[in-house]
Amino acid sequence: MDMQDISSRKFIPVDMSLNDATESARSGSMGIGAHPDDLEILAIRGIGISLNSEQRRFTGVAVTDGSGGTRKEHCKALTEDEIAKKRIEEQNLAAMLGKYALQYNLMCKSADIRDPDAEPSKVLVKEISDIVHTVQPNVIYTHSPFDNHPTHVAVMRAVVEALRSLPGGVQPLELYGCEVWGSLDWLPDGRKKIMDVTKFTTLQRQLISAHESQHDENRSYEEATVWREFSNAAWACPRIKDVKAAALGVDLMPLLHRPELSIYDFAKEILREFEAERLALLNKYLHREP
Repeated sequence: MDMQDISSRKFIPVDMSLNDATESARSGSMGIGAHPDDLEILAIRGIGISLNSEQRRFTGVAVTDGSGGTRKEHCKALTEDEIAKKRIEEQNLAAMLGKYALQYNLMCKSADIRDPDAEPSKVLVKEISDIVHTVQPNVIYTHSPFDNHPTHVAVMRAVVEALRSLPGGVQPLELYGCEVWGSLDWLPDGRKKIMDVTKFTTLQRQLISAHESQHDENRSYEEATVWREFSNAAWACPRIKDVKAAALGVDLMPLLHRPELSIYDFAKEILREFEAERLALLNKYLHREP
């Protein structure tokens, strides 16, 4: 595999030419996740909507090769190269099950892309901008700025930088930072994007289960993900009666509409809104300390 040639890291899950696959993905949705298996958690809305479509289909982008992390017991004997190969194979299997138009596996190393000034980070920004320019999706799902995983945050940063480098006509119409390591039910209502995934929970279980190397006998990631979505519907949007399962995201489009706004200041705005809401409620119903 030529690590410098992005074409060698493209997988077409269905039997069609690259040109036809790209055309079928045009104006659809795209997920850009840090690791193999992140897409199936954060972008299930886009995957589910396009499952049986012939146009506007889903495109997946997995940034890292998945090596270097904590090993599950059944994978401890594998080398770093072997675990990377296995995880990319699992990601491609999920792409086949989900009928993605395209799956890009960029094969970065997590540690290499965390420093925004490092060369691998700059290369990643250019690769993401090239992919988006080629596919031109209407909707992009990526990680939340409030995610607990540093590589997830690094990928979100690279996505924003890549999209800011593109002309306005090529930028997506919608951009969401979604839940993976950390929930978003706390977001102020004006910032919270509620995505109905009621019809897609069975599919999501199948897609997450394709990542066999991540199976853990002590916890079920597919069940945890789906039950968080059930919980979101019950507690984060209880007045929307038809939604039985909801994925939550934060609208990142202000970062494209206001290119002078740093991601740090954007996150700080939201945190201040949250603080103001909570303190106002306490102020109204509690006796304040002198």
